[in-house]
Formats: sequence, C-alpha cells, structure tokens
Amino acid sequence: MNTLLFDIGATKTRFALAHHGRLGRVTTLPTPSRWRDVEPAYRRAMINVLAGRSVAAAVGGIPGTLNQKTGGVIRASNLRGWDQQPITAVLRRVFSVRRVRIENDANLAGLGEAVYGAGRGFRIVAYLGIGTGVGGTRIIDRHLDPAPTGFRPGHQVIDRSSHARCGCGQRGDLESLISGRGLARLYHRPAEELPRRVFISAARTLGIGLNNIT
Repeated sequence: MNTLLFDIGATKTRFALAHHGRLGRVTTLPTPSRWRDVEPAYRRAMINVLAGRSVAAAVGGIPGTLNQKTGGVIRASNLRGWDQQPITAVLRRVFSVRRVRIENDANLAGLGEAVYGAGRGFRIVAYLGIGTGVGGTRIIDRHLDPAPTGFRPGHQVIDRSSHARCGCGQRGDLESLISGRGLARLYHRPAEELPRRVFISAARTLGIGLNNIT
C-alpha cells in the first residue's frame, strides 16, 4: 500500500511516497506564494511523485491552525492568502484520494521525535521547530496533547520593547526574534546572508524561550 506524505512549509513543499513504512524519494518544490497557484502547482508535482502509482491515503502537515471538522485552514500566519481556505478538499482533488489527513506540521514533527527520535523513552516531550516561523507542540505518552488552537510557542513575548514585529502583529515575540522571516524583517536581509553574531544572539534568545517552555 502506498501512502503519500507531504510537508507544506512557508518556503518549500516536500512530497514523498511511503510503501509499507519505507520512505521513497523526496520531491521538493517552492510553496506557491498565491493561494490560486496551489492546486495547479501541486498537480504538476504529482506527475513526478506518483509516476502512475496509486495511493490509498495521504497525510502531512502545514504551519498553521486547522479546523479538523471542516478540513480548512483557520490561520496560517506565514502562508499569505491561506487563511480560511479549504486545503483538505484541494489536496483530495490533487492526490485523487479520499483519505487525506492534515495536521499542524509541528505536531507531526514532535510526534515523530517522541516516538522515534530524541524524545523516545520520555513520557512528556516538548518540541520546537524553527524555520521561516517558530512552531511547537507537546507530546504526552506518545500522543498529541490536545489544544483547541495549538500551543504556538513562537508567539510567547520575550521583549515587549523590541522593534521586531511578528507576522501575527506582536512585537518582541520569539518568532520575530529568531525565525528566518523574523530575522530578515529585523535586519532587512535574507537570514542566510546574516553574520554569525546575529545567530549567536538569536541562540541566547532561544534559550530564554526554551526556559519558559520548560
């Protein structure tokens, strides 16, 4: 049985087929910047990913708050134009499969670490994912700890006096101070072009955030 796996990030989207638990080749493409381009871009990607093979189900994550009843996005602060969009319905059409499960990306990554990775063997695991934004979750006894709108640790306020502004509108929260998009906005340069001293400072800020989470 083939299962299609997907990871939709603010910058990149990754697709892969898993067959009886074994992960196949990963296909990576830029995440469309406009919602109207999502379906055609992902349809084109499926030609190479599936290569004529059928799938029984699809599962993956996106960085945002989801409505599990409707299969839509409530809020995706780092995906412009995705708020209130029916992402699950779109993916069902793109993948030509009825069984599509979509979850917050940090929830899936945290669950993976708790069951198979660095958190294996621990009863309570906190996970923090740092990329374009900052997300996170908590796992208890190898199950996601339920939260109505997610844990959103990236939006804890670290320094209210800071000029750094987050996409959510706050000033001085963890995401605005250490994420790729936050650093680019703060220093007016892409994060990958920033000097090492910026990341040393960001690491100290991350330490404060981790202390708060603990």
